[in-house]
Amino acid sequence: MCEVVKSKNYAYLSPHVEFCGGDWTFDGYTAEQMRTEIKKIAHLLPHPIRLEKDVTWVHIDTLPYKMTGKVTEFTDG
Repeated sequence: MCEVVKSKNYAYLSPHVEFCGGDWTFDGYTAEQMRTEIKKIAHLLPHPIRLEKDVTWVHIDTLPYKMTGKVTEFTDG
């Protein structure tokens, strides 16, 4: 069991575990720059997504939890 799951003290169903999310970094771009670029092309996305904000990587998932539009930003906490 990974440290993230252990630290939650409850059943933790991550989009990673459910195969509907992932994390990326991009050479030459900060995570915030990439989130901005993704939001600019939201109209081209085939499915609504969630982006985790205030982290140093780009987390994208399609978990239909508290989605508010084509791109929903959230914090894990």
